[in-house]
Amino acid sequence: MTGQGPHRVGVVVFDGVQLLDVSGPVDVFDAATRRGAHYTVQLIGWRSTQVRTSSGVRLTADTTLDEAGPVDTLVLTGADDLSALPDTADVR
Repeated sequence: MTGQGPHRVGVVVFDGVQLLDVSGPVDVFDAATRRGAHYTVQLIGWRSTQVRTSSGVRLTADTTLDEAGPVDTLVLTGADDLSALPDTADVR
């Protein structure tokens, strides 16, 4: 990744997301960046920038899926119940 811009990572978050599914990948990319890689990570809210995890922790995403710019890697997080999410065909 030397000599090029940062590798853009988007982490999708939504109400009911598992906090570990958000914090784990973010910490991994942060650790890699501290060791010389060049990642930028943004939280992308599925519908809103205001999200409540399954454990009740509130997160504020940087942007929404509709407004997010292009990313190089998209991390899709998990939850106990994914039935409330829109069809994945909505992800462009």
